[in-house]
Amino acid sequence: MKTLPLLLVLILSIILINCSSDDENQQPIIENPIPIIENQKPQDNTPIDYDISMETLTDIGAIAISGYPKILKRFENGILSYWAHYYFRPDGNMLKVNFGFSNSISELSAYIYQYDDEGKMVKFIGDGSLNQYWDNGRIIKAEYYNHWYGSFDIIYDYNDKEQLTQKSVKYTSYNPIYVEKSNYSYYDDGNLESIVYETGYDGSGIIDYSYKFNFVNYIESRNLFLDLQIIPGQRELQQFPSSTGFRDTTYPNYNYTTYNYKYDDNGRVIERTYGDTKIVYEYY
Repeated sequence: MKTLPLLLVLILSIILINCSSDDENQQPIIENPIPIIENQKPQDNTPIDYDISMETLTDIGAIAISGYPKILKRFENGILSYWAHYYFRPDGNMLKVNFGFSNSISELSAYIYQYDDEGKMVKFIGDGSLNQYWDNGRIIKAEYYNHWYGSFDIIYDYNDKEQLTQKSVKYTSYNPIYVEKSNYSYYDDGNLESIVYETGYDGSGIIDYSYKFNFVNYIESRNLFLDLQIIPGQRELQQFPSSTGFRDTTYPNYNYTTYNYKYDDNGRVIERTYGDTKIVYEYY
């Protein structure tokens, strides 16, 4: 499959607002390229920002919950390239995320989350529609459809610690069926250590592409932002990593990115920088 599968973009794109390579020839395939507006690099290093208004909370049934994520902005070379606004239900569950990119600043995209009467997230609406199925308090299966990639089924497996160990995605609209598998490992403290990703055609036994992504040396600050969604609506990175490593079948050596953080008076992360990239975190 020569184009990046939609589900991989959907589930991993948010981590990629945080990850980049110092070597342009070794950019991870999981990174969702974010276009930069040409000829707008600031001359005095003052960040170029945009006045992007949030929706009125009461209009959409959302509330402001103190300490919860409010706004995330990504700057490249001082230019705003990506932004996201977070909205929460009174029960604390995510209601929706509005987001956009600098090359289409007037175009609004959204991820919308729907729940059952028990507060379990059962439906996700983004570029398509995803239905999730629960068993014993865990999401074990999902079905997704959009008009670009057709239908695909997702199966989730867990270990005896209730940690997600594998996600299998089958693109059932393809013939032969195309399969993605992601395997997850964890540190003793429960933080995510690595993701091993493989693709290929169902039953062929041949791996078409693979990579491994490591999270290294978590800092103590709690992470409430959706930096990584393996399962939509769930935060898989409970803390912020101090660095990450990427390795694929083309470049067998790990390529590491190290992050620098700034904090507010409450010890919360308000800024992450690496190279020419800055991520700004705002809270309610």
